[in-house]
Amino acid sequence: MNRNTFIYYELFVNERFQSKIEAIVTALGGKHKGCPWKGDSRMRNKAVAEDDHRNEPKPRPALNIDIVRCCVTFDDVESLKKGIDAINLGFQNGESGILLAI
Repeated sequence: MNRNTFIYYELFVNERFQSKIEAIVTALGGKHKGCPWKGDSRMRNKAVAEDDHRNEPKPRPALNIDIVRCCVTFDDVESLKKGIDAINLGFQNGESGILLAI
């Protein structure tokens, strides 16, 4: 991936991802805390760090599986399980709506 690809994620995917997750978890009484996308410099550092991806086969940036991410919390385990199920349902079969709007 190049720098322009990462900017694309930041501008189009992360905002939609954060909104979708927030809508899902708040409807179930959970809390959402968004964060910025994992930037280019962080991914480059992970690609050369001995304890991250340095010794993995190329393309090492492809190993960054959490480019867009967030934190969600629930008050109890049962609510968390329902939240996980709802998030999985909301993103299954490529029907999340995140990329369709681009």
